[in-house]
Amino acid sequence: MPNPKRKTHRFSSRKRSNGFRSISVQRETDDDEDYVPNLPSGSSTKKTKRPPSKAVKCRRPKRVKRCSKASEVQSPQRSSCSIEFLPPEILLQIFQYIIGSHGDTYSLMSLSQVCQRWRVLSGNPSLWRITDLSPTALKGRQIRHTTFRSLCRAKLSLVRVLSLNGCKFFTDEWATTISKNCPLLESLDLSGCFRLRWSGLRDIVDHCKHLTSLYLASLKESSAISKASLQYVITTIAARLQCLDLSQNSIKSFNTIFNNYLLPCCPNLNHLDISNCTFNSSIHMNIDAFQKSCPKMQRLMLAQCPIQLQPPQFSEDDAQEGGFPDLEELSIAGISSVDCQFFILKLLTKQSTQLRLLDIRFCQWCEGHTLDLLPYRCIERIYLSKAQCKDISVVQWLGTLKEVHMSWLDGTEFGKLLKDLTVLENKVEVLDLRGTPITDKQLMKLLLKSPQLQYIDVSSCRYLSRGLKKRYETNDFPLLKEKLRLLKKAT
Repeated sequence: MPNPKRKTHRFSSRKRSNGFRSISVQRETDDDEDYVPNLPSGSSTKKTKRPPSKAVKCRRPKRVKRCSKASEVQSPQRSSCSIEFLPPEILLQIFQYIIGSHGDTYSLMSLSQVCQRWRVLSGNPSLWRITDLSPTALKGRQIRHTTFRSLCRAKLSLVRVLSLNGCKFFTDEWATTISKNCPLLESLDLSGCFRLRWSGLRDIVDHCKHLTSLYLASLKESSAISKASLQYVITTIAARLQCLDLSQNSIKSFNTIFNNYLLPCCPNLNHLDISNCTFNSSIHMNIDAFQKSCPKMQRLMLAQCPIQLQPPQFSEDDAQEGGFPDLEELSIAGISSVDCQFFILKLLTKQSTQLRLLDIRFCQWCEGHTLDLLPYRCIERIYLSKAQCKDISVVQWLGTLKEVHMSWLDGTEFGKLLKDLTVLENKVEVLDLRGTPITDKQLMKLLLKSPQLQYIDVSSCRYLSRGLKKRYETNDFPLLKEKLRLLKKAT
């Protein structure tokens, strides 16, 4: 029999407006649900209701007051090992270590995006003394004038070295911004800024009283490298000018600029680069006058320039006088004076005992002219690509030589150089052997005699076996040696 106390389920049906019938089931609670067995008499069988829980109010965190200046940033009072609790002086030293001595601007901008405190500290002008805003340093990004203007006003008041190499948006407005906000500027790189004009360069030269280095390479046919502009720049900063880079430009009347303004007015010049320039006329250079006017020369680049050097009569008495005693890098690759290239090299380096880099690519001189006659013994990098010099030897530099570039040399010159490199163990780290007649046996011997080798390029070497003609780095040398051993066994 059905339990009279138990309530039955009731089914109700109704029609929807769309014509379908829906059935809704309504279930009521049973009285037996509150039954608990084995309870003592007098105890209640109904569940006790819990008292309602009190609502907990959530307090909002107090807003931290933002600091507008680096001097207002205070270190937290409590001590902790986290980097966020370090005092600002320690953080500034850490930031300085991160950006390094060359000024890693990209890393410094990344640090400013961590938090508000780091953003304020990274804006300290002492961290921006060396600033590189070139697209290469900014991972391919081009900086705009609005961003550059805000940087100059807020962070570049103490900048000493500024690089804008390759900034295609550079105009005279940028030059005005530099002249107003960078009074301590010493070195400025405007290479590739082909929109630079004479008025902008003149504004920089007039207001930056500490400017000593100027890089104006690859400006195409800009008015900034015209005769009037260069004449004004050289005469204005002549006493303090130390570095001038005019490479890869088309310059008119440079013979007059060089002989009448550059030599007489720039006694502190130590870096001159006019390589790969195009002149409307040949430059007549007096070597003795050049050495006496610029005795502090350290880096001289004359590669591929249509320059007619006119050396004076060289005697033994003059060998002990003049010269460039501090010269470290010299390039005369492909100069037009073919008949007296070795003679010019001898005159330019007669007192250069500290020479580290020598570039004589495409040079030609006859038999009897050897590099043993020159005074330097500390060459670290030498470039001999496509040189036609019969008596070339590098035995005297095996203790210091680190880079050797002798690509596309003929069999005679290459054979002598390879013999010098395989006589004793050398300290060479980079070898460029593209297009040379090296064989598998010679390559194996060269690898054994070069324990410090880090890079070698043997592409386009026609006498090597298949699969070997490519570039190799340190990690590829074991595999290269194993291939050479297998080839030797197979033959």
